[in-house]
Amino acid sequence: ANGPDSLPGPQTNYVHLEVLGDLADGQQAGPGGVATDVSSLDHVFIDGRAEEIMRSVYVQLAVSEPSRTAWLHMFEILADDATGPLLFHCTAGKDRTGFFAGLLLRVLGVDMALIDSDYLSSNVAYEKRWPHGWETIAARVSDPAVLRPFVDADRSYLDAAQHAIRTTYGDLDGYLADGVKVSAK
Repeated sequence: ANGPDSLPGPQTNYVHLEVLGDLADGQQAGPGGVATDVSSLDHVFIDGRAEEIMRSVYVQLAVSEPSRTAWLHMFEILADDATGPLLFHCTAGKDRTGFFAGLLLRVLGVDMALIDSDYLSSNVAYEKRWPHGWETIAARVSDPAVLRPFVDADRSYLDAAQHAIRTTYGDLDGYLADGVKVSAK
């Protein structure tokens, strides 16, 4: 986005949460959680590591300290009686938003098959057009198809995050209590 969202009315609050923090190489995360300097990712496009990188991003969405802090803040906002309607999104709407929406739906007891279906529906939206911000990146590579793993919603990405949660925290309850530190209230 070129700036903060335009939100209606004086009662509307804009809250920005830094979910991924800085990447390992110090670059700020861009569209899809990848570095915005495309030239530094040439090796990714050539050797087919895109899916591996995206699974790693989803693990970070689950277990990194910046992500867990952001998720706690989101749950606190949702638990606040003063919170009215809530809109949350990210650049493309499938990684950070998809992860948190799935987490929220799991907390609410929604069946995993429905959560998966909802997450994978992002692919319908991006089948014929690039998400916001990706048009420029796609124009700078010789074969834009190599970018699909960064744009597509893929069940293996959620599987990687869920595996990291199980391995680190045991189950969803352990993750919420010990990882995100959501109180029982």
